[in-house]
Amino acid sequence: ENNTQWNVAAIAIASSLDTSSLLRADDMLDRLGEDQLRLTILKSIWENVGHRSRAAQKAIARRAVPLMIDQDDAVGALQLLDAFGESLVDEDLLNLRFQAAISASAWDAAADTQSSPEPWIDAWIAVQEEDPNAATVIRQQIQQRFGEQLTTSQRETLGIHSPDIEDKIQTS
Repeated sequence: ENNTQWNVAAIAIASSLDTSSLLRADDMLDRLGEDQLRLTILKSIWENVGHRSRAAQKAIARRAVPLMIDQDDAVGALQLLDAFGESLVDEDLLNLRFQAAISASAWDAAADTQSSPEPWIDAWIAVQEEDPNAATVIRQQIQQRFGEQLTTSQRETLGIHSPDIEDKIQTS
């Protein structure tokens, strides 16, 4: 119960801080390993983010989205970033949107964010060991979306045989 009261107090205090102080407080909580509390505070701040500048909103999103993805709330992370609409042009936020979309299996959103195969291949490589099933689906998406565009090197990385080799095998 003390922990709950402390968290409520921390949220109330954080909500009253200017963005610079909020980010410093978030850094302190990060150093303490208080990711759940950080996420709770950042989500609470996000709900009332309208009065903050666009730069402040982006700074809060940069901190909240990776925590949301780590806490298996990739859909929420994607929705948070989609609140920026067409103004989401920052490379780091676009990369976070792609990560959130991949984690949420929101393939069209991922494709809207990254329209070349390289980031998809990087995501496939990154997820292979921790989640082989997800890696299989990402690989299928890469084949489906970029099949003809893939270079020989990319095909080799993915373990995909080139179509002309498969045709020769089938016709012999």
